[in-house]
Amino acid sequence: MKLNNDNVKIFESSVGNAIDELYETIYSNKIDFLSLDNFAQDIKLNSAGFQVYRTLLYDQIFEQQRRQSSLFNSELHQQLMDNGFIEINNFFDKDVFSKIEKHYFQSKRKFNTRNGSFNFPIKFNVASKGKLQEVVKLCQADQEQNLEELYMRQIAHCNPSEKSEDSRQYRFHYDKFYPNYKIWFYVEEMTLDLGPTACFVGSHKNSIAKMKWFHDSSLNVTTEWSRASLSITNYLEQVEERTGFSDERILTGKPNTFFIIDTRMLHRRTPAVSGKKRFSLRAILPRIKKNEI
Repeated sequence: MKLNNDNVKIFESSVGNAIDELYETIYSNKIDFLSLDNFAQDIKLNSAGFQVYRTLLYDQIFEQQRRQSSLFNSELHQQLMDNGFIEINNFFDKDVFSKIEKHYFQSKRKFNTRNGSFNFPIKFNVASKGKLQEVVKLCQADQEQNLEELYMRQIAHCNPSEKSEDSRQYRFHYDKFYPNYKIWFYVEEMTLDLGPTACFVGSHKNSIAKMKWFHDSSLNVTTEWSRASLSITNYLEQVEERTGFSDERILTGKPNTFFIIDTRMLHRRTPAVSGKKRFSLRAILPRIKKNEI
């Protein structure tokens, strides 16, 4: 499948090769160019720009398939394209939010003595919430998608210098090379002292600088994709140099605030006092291989 003209320009500017050579290699060797694997374990293929091609192609497919969404060209779609996330205040109506709030605080009281980060063994059914489902369909570029439930999660902050999975979350990182979504829904106010998620606005976009970074990373197949390894304290200059983006946003919010975030953005957990707990309702949307269009 071929890239459109705009994406060809990004490809050739970031890789330094003409794309026709890569097309020929892909088609003659019947390579699965829609695989969700983080990297192809083939240095010759990666040298030809395969990682950049896949990244640009998935974005192109998603946007084409979003044309079927009722929210295509809406203000929410524009938020997604410009920012890499959608923020909606007062997301649920008062009656629905009141029920969620009651269930949430009952659950929080029941498990308030537990330490560490964990998912509560409690679900919040949202299958009938049409507004939520339309947002999910837009983001996933799939009219068959339906989100059944949100789960409740406790994050217990630790020292970022520790060697643990929790401490690694304080480093800016990408999750995947293709559009990939997580939901945060705040039942209580999310303030800076709770250490909410932060991201660089627009860094989901496939800038030439970012594609050069992806290309260089693909040439080292031992690279750990999901952690871009940007330092915790000296990251602003690195982000702008590698992606061209510099607008950091910390996702605070009032009760009944909804965020859905494309985790292709550089994002992280912001540090807070060790032992501090934060709570939210969450969902991770399924990672589904796309078909050609």
